[in-house]
Amino acid sequence: MRATQSGPPPRDATRGAAAVHVELRSPLANGVLAAGREPLRLSWRVIAPAAAGVQLAYEVQASRDPAFTQDVVSSGEVAGDDQVGIGVPGAPLRSREVRYLRVRIRTALGWSAWPPPVRVEAGLLDRSDWVARPITLPDDPGATVQAPAPMLRRTFEVTDTPAAARLHVTALGVHDVRVNGVQIAPASQPSSQPHRMSRSEFAAEYEKAYRVLWVVAAWWAVVCRSC
Repeated sequence: MRATQSGPPPRDATRGAAAVHVELRSPLANGVLAAGREPLRLSWRVIAPAAAGVQLAYEVQASRDPAFTQDVVSSGEVAGDDQVGIGVPGAPLRSREVRYLRVRIRTALGWSAWPPPVRVEAGLLDRSDWVARPITLPDDPGATVQAPAPMLRRTFEVTDTPAAARLHVTALGVHDVRVNGVQIAPASQPSSQPHRMSRSEFAAEYEKAYRVLWVVAAWWAVVCRSC
């Protein structure tokens, strides 16, 4: 692997880009928001005319910048027609780190254009990341007998305009999380075994949220907010 800075495409890239298209597939399965410690692997498929022939080589790039203008790491040109489970260059992701991935291929028509990159975000990978405070009702009747699900609220102030926020929530049972009355994730599914913890992750984006109300309704109400 070698680190590179993005440069101009090869002279024949324009001709190849008009005929050869690369469709990337995210390393994460559908519905999974964050990557774990496993090495990232990228797959793609190629749509090209018969004149292009087979894939002769590929180059994978990774960057923390979606425009690939800085900190670009490249696999260099790799000969071959492999397209599934290709290792991604660069150091392993750290907790909460975001990385953008893209690939181009070479055929008989030359190099393809770079397709839109895929975005990959790391989850909370270290034990020290999982610091939370369990919350519940002081005198929850549901602790001893069947009772309506409690609603837990917390008001907090956002002094700046955040680009995005991610909330990690887990509950013994089901939970429904809302911000300012707006549901920001599908309600979790009930668990038939309350001793097992169900975990959901979701992102909430705000344009200008100066004062945000977090409302949680939960059954077997044990809800944790990560730091």
